[in-house]
Amino acid sequence: MLMTVVPFLIREDWLAKHKQKVKQYAGNYERMVWSKVITPLTTNTIVEKLPIESARDCFRRFSLELNDIYMKQSMWIISDSKLRDDIKISLSKRILPAYRTL
Repeated sequence: MLMTVVPFLIREDWLAKHKQKVKQYAGNYERMVWSKVITPLTTNTIVEKLPIESARDCFRRFSLELNDIYMKQSMWIISDSKLRDDIKISLSKRILPAYRTL
């Protein structure tokens, strides 16, 4: 009996609207939080060869920001496996290219 009532309680348009909100929140999360990690890597990518001290400083700031975010978020849980995978993929697409340029 309950299974037949559920489709009437949660309509497709409501689900689509809220899925879009979740994607928007995830995008905002990536921009706000992970830009701190990416910024040290992208600030000096114009220079072909960085002096050793500048490269050390970039990686030091990257490491500090990454550790800070890890400590704050290591206990977070994203129960939706698709959303969790989407966030992982999106972050790796942003971080890895910046990291590899140095």
